[in-house]
Amino acid sequence: MHDRVAELRGLLTELAICANSHRPDRRDAAAQVRQDIDRAAAGLEREAAAIEERAERFPEGAAAVLRRDAARIREALDEVPGPPAARGKRTTKAAAPPEQT
Repeated sequence: MHDRVAELRGLLTELAICANSHRPDRRDAAAQVRQDIDRAAAGLEREAAAIEERAERFPEGAAAVLRRDAARIREALDEVPGPPAARGKRTTKAAAPPEQT
């Protein structure tokens, strides 16, 4: 779980770098990074759903730990920009590009 969350956050950082870059090749790479983000987010979504399903079969103490893990994954997913219909409510977006002087 932690490796996948770290991967997603790294991809989000890479996307911000691509989007804010003055180099055309970096901006062109943003589409591939978005595909990688979608792949990572889909995998984490499946993992969170599986954890929540497993939590239903455990006693309350163990279920609370599982639900906490699923909540951490969902927090990471909230950082993914995208249309609300595709990913639910998302509030984070890439930083504005630097001003050109």
